[in-house]
Amino acid sequence: MEPCRVAIVDDDEHLARLLSEYLVARGAESSSFRSAEDLLAADVRNFQAVVLDIHLPGIWGSECIFKLRNQGYSGLAIAITGHVDKWDREDLKDLGFDGFFAKPFEPADMVGFIFQNLGNRAADAQ
Repeated sequence: MEPCRVAIVDDDEHLARLLSEYLVARGAESSSFRSAEDLLAADVRNFQAVVLDIHLPGIWGSECIFKLRNQGYSGLAIAITGHVDKWDREDLKDLGFDGFFAKPFEPADMVGFIFQNLGNRAADAQ
């Protein structure tokens, strides 16, 4: 069975590295991107999940997920933001996100959410 591949898009290098360490400890592979533009230039079909910071320099995560969904990306998409008051879960779901974590959050909680939801998707596909 292939390992789960997760893209992490956050301009906070420390957070991206921390999430990556938690994912690798659970047997996943991760790739970090500093911007939405970098992710959009990559082949996102290789990723089962994408973690997107909402407030990124350049293209915001909210615009990025909209573009990814319009390009046919059907993987798990998780929004993260420190500006909770500006976003609610329904707005983010309408944009194409499957989950939402407010900063600061426990990386283990997000990694658990990723694996649980990817497991549910795999079960639904059978």
